[in-house]
Amino acid sequence: MKTVYVKYKVLPGLFDTEYYVLVNGSSSAYVIQSNVKTNAKPAHGMEIDGQVQAYLIQQEQNRSLIELSGEAVVGGLRTWVPNDMLALA
Repeated sequence: MKTVYVKYKVLPGLFDTEYYVLVNGSSSAYVIQSNVKTNAKPAHGMEIDGQVQAYLIQQEQNRSLIELSGEAVVGGLRTWVPNDMLALA
């Protein structure tokens, strides 16, 4: 599987070693901080832009199926995202 980075909204996680990422408005997950790129560390209750490492499962003309390496909170670890949210790792 190809590794990609996907643009997401990032918030603090429950623990100092993780972030809570909002995936395309349809799901969310806790992801270890080393798998997330941000320009700053999000403050409590504050949402910032970031990129999270994911695995590319399937790619179509306008969208891609990706899998996060984390713990799903809402929905699953696999979700469809528009291709313009992807950046190669």
